Amino acid sequence: MAGRAQHKRLITRVYRYLEERGPLTAMEIHQWYNHDRPNISKHTVTHKHNTTMQTLSNVLAKGVLFEEAGLVTTTNTGTASFEKINGKWFRPNYGNGQRYIGRKVWRVRSLEDAVERCIAARRTNPIALRKLPKFLRDAVIEKMEEE
Repeated sequence: MAGRAQHKRLITRVYRYLEERGPLTAMEIHQWYNHDRPNISKHTVTHKHNTTMQTLSNVLAKGVLFEEAGLVTTTNTGTASFEKINGKWFRPNYGNGQRYIGRKVWRVRSLEDAVERCIAARRTNPIALRKLPKFLRDAVIEKMEEE
């Protein structure tokens, strides 16, 4: 039995927000989604469909529309940036022996790249397409018709 597409609305809203705002941490996205996000229709004035941090993190980590942009941590002196070297995160100014704990920064992939990833992963059958957000599903179908 195929799984349900439960997070299409969440994926679509987060994708549009990151397109508009640029790279953000999962905490910032979670804050916006649960507290600062405007209502889309008049029918949801009193009730917003919130999400948990775990659900949002899974959507960001496993979705073809999102990728890691870096790693940041907040210290008492401000925000420090990190870079990924051979699969490990390091602070550029320090030696490789030091370990830091930070938060991942997420950004959107281009729609063309996401479509290519869907096709390469063979997510083109009707059941798999049904699980994608509408804008991505339409782009995948359009790309398949061209080929």
